[in-house]
Amino acid sequence: MPGLLLWARHLFLSAKNGIVNFFTRPIRRLLLPYLIRRATSKYPPLKGGYSAQRLTYGSVLKTRSTQWLSIEAKALEMVRKYTTIPVPRTLDYWQDSDGGHLIIEYIGDGELLQQVWKQLTHSQRRKVCRTLRDYVQQLRELVPRPSKESVSSPNDGAFIDFRISTEKMHGPFPTVADFHDWRLDQFVAFGQLHAPTALRLGQLRQMMNDTHPIVFTHGDISPWNVLVKVDGLEDEDITVVALLDWEQAGWRPRYWEAVKFMHGKHGEWEELGWEEIFGGYEQEMKIEDELLLISGPLLNT
Repeated sequence: MPGLLLWARHLFLSAKNGIVNFFTRPIRRLLLPYLIRRATSKYPPLKGGYSAQRLTYGSVLKTRSTQWLSIEAKALEMVRKYTTIPVPRTLDYWQDSDGGHLIIEYIGDGELLQQVWKQLTHSQRRKVCRTLRDYVQQLRELVPRPSKESVSSPNDGAFIDFRISTEKMHGPFPTVADFHDWRLDQFVAFGQLHAPTALRLGQLRQMMNDTHPIVFTHGDISPWNVLVKVDGLEDEDITVVALLDWEQAGWRPRYWEAVKFMHGKHGEWEELGWEEIFGGYEQEMKIEDELLLISGPLLNT
């Protein structure tokens, strides 16, 4: 390898030790094609990492839509600055004709909760949920707030939410009431085909509470996005080392984190989450569950 490339590689790898400076970023971007080719043969695919790949010993590359990755980059910046929630350090973020590129710290000292859940004791599982409860509370108290409150991304713009769509961006919405109006508008077509459904949609809109405060929300707390370190069977032997994947994060009604946590979840994870973190939003959950049913089979006459 030429001397210049060795020197540049040394600068890049030094990022894992926190030495990220003015010189490292342009060199990293210049060497990106080489590093990707090298990483493909050197590192196995990341578990659950459909949009991420290991890049070096101490870094992970995400390449996606500029809108999506700008949300995650901003969320990581805010969470690291204003909370004690463990998240990867952002090493670099830039945009070009290929989209957005986000390079974050690789945290190797842990396993995905999804991979170890069955091996944990009930008490350890409960401890993880209590730790996540603290994280959710910190997010809800996160400052600074936007200059003008809105249901939006961390950048106060449009946001992505996989419960609503895996492709389109939504919002921003000036108020919770505007968000709820829009939410119901997504189901108008079903009401046009079936009068009882239209009536029920109107009833559901009246049941929605427009006074929920707007708080910062992760939007995808799942076993695939929680990294834990396990050293034994006692409570003190398990530690949450990172909360990952912040691309759905942003400012949402207070109950929305609960809706997203419960979406598609079953078993003890759901039960402990409801008991330890999200209890108290029964009506909001019933409304959201019914909306998803409306978008499937039509309501009976």
